[in-house]
Amino acid sequence: MEAEIVQSGARKRKCALAFCARKVGSFESFLAALAVLLRSPAMLHAVILAALVHVSQEPVAPTPAPAWTQTELERVALEIQADIEGLRGQKFTAPVKVKLASKADLRKYVEERTLKTETPEKLAADELVGKLLGVIPPELDLMKETLRLLDSQVVGFYDPDSDSFSLMDGCPMGMARMTMAHELGHALDDQLYGIDQRLATLPKDTDAQLAYWCVVEGSATLVGNRWQMANAKSLDAESLAAASEMMKGSFDTAPQWLWKPMIGSYLVGAGFLARSENWMSAQMAKAATDDVTRAFSAPPVTTEMALHPAKYWEDATRDVPQRFSVEPASLPAGWSVLREDTLGELACGIVALPPKRRGGVDMSNPMALMGISFSNKESKGWDGDRLALCAKGEARVLRWRSVWDSEQDAAEFRRALESQLEHQRACAAKLRAKGVSGAELSTGLSANEVELVVWAGIEAVEELASLRAAGLFALVP
Repeated sequence: MEAEIVQSGARKRKCALAFCARKVGSFESFLAALAVLLRSPAMLHAVILAALVHVSQEPVAPTPAPAWTQTELERVALEIQADIEGLRGQKFTAPVKVKLASKADLRKYVEERTLKTETPEKLAADELVGKLLGVIPPELDLMKETLRLLDSQVVGFYDPDSDSFSLMDGCPMGMARMTMAHELGHALDDQLYGIDQRLATLPKDTDAQLAYWCVVEGSATLVGNRWQMANAKSLDAESLAAASEMMKGSFDTAPQWLWKPMIGSYLVGAGFLARSENWMSAQMAKAATDDVTRAFSAPPVTTEMALHPAKYWEDATRDVPQRFSVEPASLPAGWSVLREDTLGELACGIVALPPKRRGGVDMSNPMALMGISFSNKESKGWDGDRLALCAKGEARVLRWRSVWDSEQDAAEFRRALESQLEHQRACAAKLRAKGVSGAELSTGLSANEVELVVWAGIEAVEELASLRAAGLFALVP
């Protein structure tokens, strides 16, 4: 999604800003649907450029939304492919298939891709994890909210399954060209590196997958931003204003658990490939070809690496996390593990925020975007985590263990969780009508470990004590 903002349309100034978004759940489950949402950057790209640069020019006359034909779409796509090759210094191995799509086509694609990669049980488990953590309102239907964003934001998308780009029919010319620049960046990477093939080799964990999407979206964001800057004078003001208008209200009420990972994959991803923690200053950078190749071939394994690029790029500071295994056999009789996951630093940063600070964001406002932080002092120092969602009948218990670089880092995160226990208890109580619900921090751990336990619908209180005492987690040597 990309958007450009016109700063005072009658003046000789245009603000352009570029950026894009991705991912959710215990957000990994919603990847299939969000992949579409985030591969359609024509609105967000404009908002970052607006915060970064003002391009002096004579106003460009509005261009009516074209009645796209297949021939015209192919012509424009070939022009932009040549531009992308010049900006990247790499060649497409074949022309990219392009086609027009309707909203019905989009929904069909989302449904098919989701069914290909997910199960209803996993989707439900991941949504419940977010609600037990208190980062998703108990009453929110997360997939419905995701599809709402899809309907309002997507103007085009690249599909690795068919190696094709689809443009929503009726899309204005300027917005379409911005979208194509980003999406054809994806197409180039897909031809050279195989986006889905690499994805298939990764763990099914939130942290590892989001770190990989930082590479995917960061690469396309950087080339899309540079294309937009090079072609700013040919982008009509009406298209840019329409793109900005599409952003208004879309994310204002969405939980951070949904939008921050999405946005982070674009912005943090661009910073990662530019080897900079300052994502804003990195948006106009050119990633070295060798760096892009390395990042696709051996992706960062954590969002900590994406947020702090030196922990990936520099051998002296490379930071590989500690890993926990989950031991289901330690659970009381009748209990099973429905879902395991590793959330990572970016997600820990969201959980650590006070609930009142986990709201939406005005995507049409460049200043609001500039104020986004994807980490905080409570989540820095993360060194690994693992969660297990346990079940027996309708009862659910979430245990989430994390390990930190130092005792001070652990203490800061522990204090953040302690301040939210009442909120988590209230959320858990709304999830099950029967049984006991609650939330507590575990005791008796090493000084650099923190464990949160949240439960809902427990019928036998004595079972809770057994569950909390079970040796569910073991650090992997």
